[in-house]
Amino acid sequence: MNPDTARIHDQGYRPFKGKLGSVRTRFWPIAVNELRLSFRNKWFKRLLWASFFPLGVFSVLVLLRHVMESMLGPSQVWQNFWRTQLLFAVVAAYFTGRRAVGEDLRSGALTLYFSRAVDFRQYLLGKWLAVALSMGGVLLGPGLLLLVFSAAMDPDLPLSVALSWGAILIALSLLFALSAGWVVLAISSLAGRGRAAGIVWVVVYFASSAAAVALSSALNTPDLVSLGIGDGSMRLANELFSQHADLATCMLSLAGQVAWAILGALVVLLRLARWRRL
Repeated sequence: MNPDTARIHDQGYRPFKGKLGSVRTRFWPIAVNELRLSFRNKWFKRLLWASFFPLGVFSVLVLLRHVMESMLGPSQVWQNFWRTQLLFAVVAAYFTGRRAVGEDLRSGALTLYFSRAVDFRQYLLGKWLAVALSMGGVLLGPGLLLLVFSAAMDPDLPLSVALSWGAILIALSLLFALSAGWVVLAISSLAGRGRAAGIVWVVVYFASSAAAVALSSALNTPDLVSLGIGDGSMRLANELFSQHADLATCMLSLAGQVAWAILGALVVLLRLARWRRL
């Protein structure tokens, strides 16, 4: 036999005996893989650690809340906490969402995805879930810890109030993940490179607030500020954490967040219309 000729050894048929994953949860490996890629970036891991630093500052404010309120009036610990954590969530979306769809388009990975038993909806859900989990980690993680600390330091805090604060934190986090998550995925699908998509995302986040402020000034309608991605979430938090929430402001802020989510989802669907038919 020619020594340069490769030999083929017949191994016979060997069936796969491993554990098969459910077809309905194919989105989960997509989300986990996206998060794994983000964790390879040392700056993303530093961001997660840094997002807990404000927790110390606001824990001190919780301890001094009664003294501050007696001297300065009602404090806005939760409102300011949410405003601070939103900045970390924006950066988390930058790291997780900037390459989520655009890199698959550029490398042709979508053909591989949809040649398998991966539904189009599962693909989008997996990508969005990765962005949502990264933002939820910097919003809900420190927020729930601050809530537990507040309840421990104030024995007179009613259980209903503590539970309502927790529900508000979860609702605000989910709502911001919906709006910001779909917007950053839309930008990723349109941009050619991940870094460019990330920069555009940060610009759009702050530009939406500036545009909402300009629109509210032009129409002399202050509530239109709620149409910005960040300002809408902050104004909604201000109302929900206050003792007397304004229903009109809450509804306008909610409508703005939902509108951004729908806009982002529509852009992604239009950009991926070709693969949707596969």
